[in-house]
Amino acid sequence: MSEGKDSPSKLEQRAKEFMQTFNQEDIKRRKEEQTVELRKSKRADQATKRRNFQSNDQEWVKVNEKYKKYYVLADLPELLQAIRATDPERHLFAAQGLRKLLSIEHQPPIQEVIDAGVVPILIEWIQRFEFPQLQFESTWALTNIASGTHQHCQVIVEKGAIPLLVKLLESPNEEVREQAVWAIGNIGGDAAHCRDIILQHNGLQLLINCVENTAKPSMIKNGSWAISNLCRGKPPPAFEMIKDAIPILAKVVMEHHDTELLTDCLWALSHLSEGGEEKVEMVIDSGCIPRVIQFLGHHIYNVQLPAIRTIGNVVTGNDKQTQIVLGMGGAVALSNLLSSPKKNIRKEAVWSISNICAGSKEQLDALVAAEVFGKIINIVQKDEKEIRKEAVWALSNAAAGGRADHVAHLVQQGIIPALCNLFTLQDVKIVSVAMEGINRILKHGQENFKTEQGTNPFADIVEECGGLDKLEQLQGHPNTNIYEKARTIIENYFEVEEDENSQLIQLIKDSVQFTF
Repeated sequence: MSEGKDSPSKLEQRAKEFMQTFNQEDIKRRKEEQTVELRKSKRADQATKRRNFQSNDQEWVKVNEKYKKYYVLADLPELLQAIRATDPERHLFAAQGLRKLLSIEHQPPIQEVIDAGVVPILIEWIQRFEFPQLQFESTWALTNIASGTHQHCQVIVEKGAIPLLVKLLESPNEEVREQAVWAIGNIGGDAAHCRDIILQHNGLQLLINCVENTAKPSMIKNGSWAISNLCRGKPPPAFEMIKDAIPILAKVVMEHHDTELLTDCLWALSHLSEGGEEKVEMVIDSGCIPRVIQFLGHHIYNVQLPAIRTIGNVVTGNDKQTQIVLGMGGAVALSNLLSSPKKNIRKEAVWSISNICAGSKEQLDALVAAEVFGKIINIVQKDEKEIRKEAVWALSNAAAGGRADHVAHLVQQGIIPALCNLFTLQDVKIVSVAMEGINRILKHGQENFKTEQGTNPFADIVEECGGLDKLEQLQGHPNTNIYEKARTIIENYFEVEEDENSQLIQLIKDSVQFTF
């Protein structure tokens, strides 16, 4: 039979001491603590590059009959000879030939073209505003060089091309502008210092202008992708330099359906909403949250993942910001993701829910109504370790911040055996958080659910599922924090003869070398 043997005031004091390390800051863990754990997807963290190997069906001028449809490396000497000519039409021939050569889909000869010394010539030609088709072809060739390796891209950057390409974003010719957008996107995605040079030259605002002032789908798509590349990278860009991207990205997300376009914009929003309530508020104010919540149920994984990351960032904000997500059906959407076959989706959903669990009691009501906790408990018992670890936080947060009826619901769903089964794991953090959750549950049982016989029914469940035996074993744990917590729980909520308990602890101390 299990029963607390101390007075309520003494129990309260012990519980208070026990929970000193389980404060609100620890509960509401911000993304700084979880970034390494939850953000290892290279696909998300790395910017993308794209090579333009599509043919331009509409010729601006009727080209000479000797202009070829395809070029191979053996044609390079002929193109170099045309570069040295004085006839502008020969220059156009050379520029178009180079971009077609660099548009070969498999293994384009980027290094060979660089070694031929044509990059400075191409950079010179993009400044020929009186000859927009030459600008277009030359920019296209530079775009495809920038789509290569970092070393290939840096050849362009070191020749001073970035400010000149940014200037092309103001060209009166939309074809030239769009090709400059593509080049800027590749260069901005190559490295953080390239991205920052573009930002310093007002490249973001000019990209925004290109997207806002067009009805051309390809310009909207390429412009949004280029903007997204400026919003990511390591180290991240200064928020002040990229915050103006939020409204246009939100607008695209709300108005378009192309999955590749949505993927780019959602990744950008996930980066822009990361790291503080001010950033979260700006994303909320853009009006895109209802649409992003809809995308939690999207059938394409590449849309779903950045959507859940964006929502996850929002619910790390304050209670008001979190409530906005819940008020738009976010709890049900997140609950549905807990059954996703995709590991990363489940992980992100559990992480988001663990932060909601640290919010207000009304927010816990929303999670209960969405039938979240039965699924979380199942994850604790059966899922992969890294997801189980986050699920333990969710349950402990809920037990720590919930009302008595919330805790009763958790107990009904099977939280006690689920947490007790974690006591045998080697991961000290998981064990510690699980113990903190059990302590809170036992405290609720002692204060709110005593039987007519004066017993704590939750303590009975701990004992029946083998949790008490595991707690007794944890008194021999080499980690000081773990064995002290185990001893405190046993003394507070289970009948153990004082002499017997003291003798047990002494035996453990005599036989185990503790790690302090």
